[in-house]
Amino acid sequence: MVDHAIETGTPTVLVADADLETALAGAPIENSTFTLDVRRVHPSTLLEDVDAGTADCLVLTPTAPCDPTDVAPDFPVVYYDTADGRDPGRVRDLATTDGVDYVPASADHEHALLRARVTDRIAAERVREDRDIRAAAMDQAGVGITVADADDPDESLVYVNRGFETITGYAAADALGRNCRFLQGDDTDPEGVAALRAAIDEDYSETVELRNYRVDGTRFWNRVTVAPVYDDGDVTHYVGIQDDVTEQVAAQRARRRMVELTSNPEMDFEAKVEALLELGCERFDVDVGFLSAIDDEFEVVAADSAHPGLQPGATEPMSTTYCRRTIAAEETLAVADAADEWRDDPAYERWNLACYVGTKVEVDGELYGTLCFADTEHAREFTDAEKTFVELLGTWVRYELERHERERRLERENERLSEFASVVSHDLRNPLGVAQGHLEVLAAGDADDATVDEIATSLDRMAALIEDVLTLARDGEVVDDPEPASLPATATEAWRVVDAPDAELDVDRDAPHVLADPERLRTVFENLFRNAIEHGDATRLRVGVDTASALLFVDDDGTGIPDSERDDVFEHGFTTNDEGTGFGLAIVREIADAHGWTVSLGESEFGGARFAFHGVDVVEE
Repeated sequence: MVDHAIETGTPTVLVADADLETALAGAPIENSTFTLDVRRVHPSTLLEDVDAGTADCLVLTPTAPCDPTDVAPDFPVVYYDTADGRDPGRVRDLATTDGVDYVPASADHEHALLRARVTDRIAAERVREDRDIRAAAMDQAGVGITVADADDPDESLVYVNRGFETITGYAAADALGRNCRFLQGDDTDPEGVAALRAAIDEDYSETVELRNYRVDGTRFWNRVTVAPVYDDGDVTHYVGIQDDVTEQVAAQRARRRMVELTSNPEMDFEAKVEALLELGCERFDVDVGFLSAIDDEFEVVAADSAHPGLQPGATEPMSTTYCRRTIAAEETLAVADAADEWRDDPAYERWNLACYVGTKVEVDGELYGTLCFADTEHAREFTDAEKTFVELLGTWVRYELERHERERRLERENERLSEFASVVSHDLRNPLGVAQGHLEVLAAGDADDATVDEIATSLDRMAALIEDVLTLARDGEVVDDPEPASLPATATEAWRVVDAPDAELDVDRDAPHVLADPERLRTVFENLFRNAIEHGDATRLRVGVDTASALLFVDDDGTGIPDSERDDVFEHGFTTNDEGTGFGLAIVREIADAHGWTVSLGESEFGGARFAFHGVDVVEE
């Protein structure tokens, strides 16, 4: 300890007497490589030099202009009585003054006693400063520090710092004299306790994480390190370090549980989302967790919620949701006390949540919704680690939704490939077989004009089939970048290419734009118009949009389609006309699917057919 304390720089002594400068200069400090550095200053500036803080000790004599008691005990003073004790009362007073070392002058004035007293005083002062610094550091450390007596059979505590009091809630007076096991309880891991016991018995350091209990009975995770303290080779004490790692342990366990849930092959997406919401509520100690989908309004997709309004299927205008703030934020949004921060927000009046944390979920770069947690009663801060965990959950949801979309697209492509294979293997084979048979007749020289006509008809049908299949392949690709399309303009362009001199088209000129691929939307109209005229004998057709239900429709006044055939008309190859390919309505369905719409068939108000497209995005001008 002494070596550690004094090996901190060359000690400096201030003197006003030239003889003392000569007597003290170079005096060695015991157990140190340093010697005294003596600096002589003018008597009138002694106190100023002391206040400068650049010296370790001041040596005064009776001739000095200041009294040693005016300097001590704030600064070490050695008073050298060169008058050899001429005033006994003065000598007694100085000898008993804290901070002053009284040294009588020796008869031979060799100053040996003075040198020894000054060097001892400096060494002792540095030891004291070292101890004070260590004590202050231990007391103000951000972790709990305890010292236990190794000679006590129960290894009772002889020191606890403020950090220990803060972490455990126990005052020092209530902890001293007791073994640290009083922090343990029913949920404390016996294996961890045994590991610490073995370290103490065998005199080595050990670190474990234990479930401990504060003075109020609340549990916390305590990372405990125990190490022996040696003195001359013997263990005299055990130092203990306690660190509250409740948050770290909770975060680690939650991440492990998240991995277990998301990688469970026995659970589907919906079950995993529900389990993750439950995990989040447990992780944050809140009673509300939900996943939302956001389009024009807010909808709860899944929830683990104590709030009656935040249940699966519930909808709400965006203007009264916290989530409108979440999707506008650059990063995960957390509110510790909604009553204070959002008091004037209509969302607080609607939901009355106490705290909230949420992150937005984007799928393929587009907003899907939000993943959020909240509590209906208790306000609380959300740590950076907790916000990161919410982001991890949101990232997993995004990944799963994108994966499902990729699988859905792949499934559509596989279905389309299967349909194409069917066309090649069946629909094209029939006219090809007819053509080949008649070619054989032609080659044998037995053909007539009817034979040639049959070959031409078969080739025409094959060409029509190939054209429709190519259209199906092209228009069935998913529409990734729809644009606002004018309904009146697109429908009118489609009508111009349909040969229907005896029919009329009625289009609402004020109809709003719809998000679509304009060319493929025109193909939809062309196929529906031809189908109504050629197969339904329609004379009047109407195109319109029901904005309230996001519905695009095409009505006609033709013969309609019987209920028994409505489930089949969208299948490729279905036709009531021998000259048709049966791909017209199949192409309509594929284009609808490519836009993310669903198409249904019903009866129009004119008694004919109504083709309705659901899920259309309407663009209000």
